[in-house]
Amino acid sequence: MGHFRFSPADKPPLRIGILLDGTKLSAFFARIIGDIQKSNFARIELLVFRKKPSAIPQPKPKSRLGAVQHRLLTPNLRKRALYDAYLRFDQRAKPANHPLDPVDCSSMLAGIDSIELEPIGKKFVHKFPP
Repeated sequence: MGHFRFSPADKPPLRIGILLDGTKLSAFFARIIGDIQKSNFARIELLVFRKKPSAIPQPKPKSRLGAVQHRLLTPNLRKRALYDAYLRFDQRAKPANHPLDPVDCSSMLAGIDSIELEPIGKKFVHKFPP
């Protein structure tokens, strides 16, 4: 057992709740959850899953040229065009066992109580209904 997973304190374990979008997490998050579960001083007691928004009808797929035109003419999409191209390049050049690789954690999270809520708010502020 790693030295950081053990506490000699004679106290009840810390109870932890985690806010998640789903059970597929980045590899480094999966490792953190594994470390918490292997520790003697903390327990994951609750998983709070973000409720999926109702399905928004998707527009008909466009031709490749139409998709490029749409991306360049829509301000929000245009802002991200170079960054998205970089991400596609980076994905191809990524080494094996990358910390951001998605990992299915459903078996690791099985048996932990969970609820599904739709947070109130946008971006980085999440409030929950009473």
